[in-house]
Amino acid sequence: MNDQSGGMLDMRESPVPAGGKGPAKSPPVPVFSLAPMHGKATLIEVLDALLKSPGEVLFEIRQSAGKPVSRYLVLMTVAGMVVFGFINGTFSGGEQLIWASLKFPIGLILTGLICWPSMYLFSAMAGANISIRESFGMLLMLLGLSTAVLVGFAPVVWVFSQSTNSVSFMGGMNLVFWLVGSCIGFRVLRNGVEALSTRKQSVLWIWYVVFLLVSFQMTTTLRPLIGISDSPLSAEKVSFLQHWSSVMSK
Repeated sequence: MNDQSGGMLDMRESPVPAGGKGPAKSPPVPVFSLAPMHGKATLIEVLDALLKSPGEVLFEIRQSAGKPVSRYLVLMTVAGMVVFGFINGTFSGGEQLIWASLKFPIGLILTGLICWPSMYLFSAMAGANISIRESFGMLLMLLGLSTAVLVGFAPVVWVFSQSTNSVSFMGGMNLVFWLVGSCIGFRVLRNGVEALSTRKQSVLWIWYVVFLLVSFQMTTTLRPLIGISDSPLSAEKVSFLQHWSSVMSK
């Protein structure tokens, strides 16, 4: 068909399906697309892929002879939590700078190791085709991404650590930041498990609640994480609810 200027109208721009109800829709883009990482894997590249395209990180984890992304995830988690712990240690200063820098990464790693078996069992029973090694890699993705979010909040923590004396406020702020970071990390883990399964992994929400409860109790077991005490660790056995109530009442 010719237009008034003598040119040809391109009728291929809006293909109409057989029903004649409008242009055909393009297929949806997968939320979690498994693909190899581009270039050589480095700590920065793994972090960038974890933030922008976590499917590439999972793809490399699944390759038995793939790039060493798992060790970078461990390094990212430990180093990030050391930094975040040190920033929290500036609230009290002194020896707490050292103890907080040690306790934060130790607490998160122990939480992950404690919850790893149940995460694999929940995923396997829900139909996910993953091995134990792959489940550990996905757990590292959760821990690494959660840590990256916490490090992003570290400047905010530093500002308040220098301007308030309230332990309960600092603890509550850290709790909110942890909930945000862990929720983002869990979303990536759940999408990864669903990419290797044939159905939704709603049951993983139960595991996430258990993961949070263990992390909350770990903050009490390793107390004080914020503030000062007569000893680096407390021998008194209490639940995190009892401990938090005691801190708030003071």
